Amino acid sequence: AVAVLAGRSVALRDCRLAGTPALVVQGRDLVFADSLVSGGVVVADGTDTVDVRDNVIGASPEMGVQLGLPDTADDELGRLFSGGAFGAERLAAFDRSPGAGIAAVRIRGNAIQGCGRAGVGTALMPGRAGTAELSDLAITDNRITGCGGAPLTDRLAVGGGILLQQARDVEIARNLIAGNGPRGLQQGFALSAGVVVYDCHGLVVRGNRVLDNAAEGGDEVVRAAGGVLGLMVAGGEPGVQGPGRAGHERGAPTDRAAATVEGNEIRVPDGPGIVLFGVGPMAVAHNHIVSRYEASAVALTFGRAMLIGNLGAAPDSGLGLGLRQFPARLLHGPVHLHDNQVLVQDVAGRLPEVSPELEREDALLAQLLSGSAIMALSFDDLSLQGNQVVNEVAGEIPRIAASVWAVGATVRAHGNRLTEAAGTAVFSYAGQGAVAHVVTGNVVTHCLRTEGTRRAVSDNIQLLCRQLQPFERMLFHIRA
Repeated sequence: AVAVLAGRSVALRDCRLAGTPALVVQGRDLVFADSLVSGGVVVADGTDTVDVRDNVIGASPEMGVQLGLPDTADDELGRLFSGGAFGAERLAAFDRSPGAGIAAVRIRGNAIQGCGRAGVGTALMPGRAGTAELSDLAITDNRITGCGGAPLTDRLAVGGGILLQQARDVEIARNLIAGNGPRGLQQGFALSAGVVVYDCHGLVVRGNRVLDNAAEGGDEVVRAAGGVLGLMVAGGEPGVQGPGRAGHERGAPTDRAAATVEGNEIRVPDGPGIVLFGVGPMAVAHNHIVSRYEASAVALTFGRAMLIGNLGAAPDSGLGLGLRQFPARLLHGPVHLHDNQVLVQDVAGRLPEVSPELEREDALLAQLLSGSAIMALSFDDLSLQGNQVVNEVAGEIPRIAASVWAVGATVRAHGNRLTEAAGTAVFSYAGQGAVAHVVTGNVVTHCLRTEGTRRAVSDNIQLLCRQLQPFERMLFHIRA
C-alpha cells in the first residue's frame, strides 16, 4: 500500500498496488495513472486537483475510488487503513476539518470492477457543516461493473455504480455502468442503482450507458432499483437563497441548473430509469429508458420510468392560487422533458385494476396514479415535448389510470406519442396547469384529460377514447 500525504505535484504511473486501500492520496496537483490496483483508491479530505485515469481497479472490499474519509473516530480510520498500517502520526496529518473538502477531481478512463461497495463514491460524512464538501468532480469514460455487493448490515444493502453526497458541480459522462448492486442479502431491504447523487448543487449526467444494476439475494429481500437517482438536487450557489427578482447578479440561484440528464441509455429491472427531486431548473432530454417490472417485491404504481419533482416556483405561479406573485426570493423550478424514448413493461401485471365505476371511495387512492410511466410535478413551468412513451401492462383490463401525469403552474404538452395496449388504460395523458395548460399536436391511444383555469387544447388525435364518466368524476371531483 502507498500513501501520499500533503503531496505537491506528485505523479504515480505504471504501478502495481495491493492493500485495503491500496492507495491513499492527499495534496495538490496529483496524478495516478496507468496502474493495476487490487484494493481501491482513497482521495482524502484536503485534496485539490487530482487526476485518476486509465487504471484497472478491483478486488476491493470497500469502494473502487472513495472520495473523502468517514467522519468517525480514529479507531475507525485505523480499520480503514488495515489496522493502522500507516501509523497514527500519518493518520493525524489528514486535514479533516469541515472546510477542507475535495476539489477538482477527475476520474476518467478507468476499469473499476468487483468492488464490495460502489465503484466510485463519497465516504459517509455525517455531521459535516455546509454542502460543498466535494466540488468540481468529473467522472468520465469509465467502465464500472460488478460493484456494490457488500450489505451494510444483515438487513440492509445499498449499492451501485456511483454513489455521491454533498457535492457541487458534478459531471458524470460517457461511462458504462452495468451489473452493479448488492449481493448476498437474505432478508431485509436492498436498493440498487446505477447512479445515486444526494444533496448536490449542479448535476450533469450525460451520454452514459446505465444497464441492469440490480440487487440479488434471498426470497425475503424487498428490492428496489433505479437508473439515475438525483435526490435533493438544487440550482444556484450552496447556501444562497437568492436575490430579489430585480437583479440576477452572478451567484444568484437562477444562474445554475439543478440537474441536466441527457443522452443516456438506461435499462432498469424493477425500477424507474430517472428520478429527480429538488429545486431549480431541470432538463431531461434525449434519453432512452427501458423499465421492466418482472420479479421485484417493490412495484411502483406511479412514475415507473420517470419521476420528477421540483419545488421551485415562477414569479407568476401564485396566480393559480389567487396570489399576485410568489415571494421574490424563491428559486425557479422549470422542468424540461423533451425527446425521450420510454418503454415500460410490466410482465407480471401486478397493478391494481382500474374500475370504471370506482364504487368504493377508498379504492381511489390506490388507483389514482396507477401505472403511470412518467409523473412530473413543478410549481413552475413544465414542458413535455416530442416524447415517445410505450406503456405495456399484462392483461386486457384497465390497469393504467394515465400513462403520463403532469402537474405544474403552467403545463405545455406538445408533439408527444403515448401508446398503450387497447383497453389497458383510462387516460394516456392527464394533467393540471394551475395557471395555464396547453396540449397540442399529440397522438395518444386512449383519452386526454386536461385541467386548468386557462386551457388551449387542439390538434390532438385520441385513437381509443372511452368515456368513463364515473371514474372522471371521482378522479377530478367533477359534477356530472
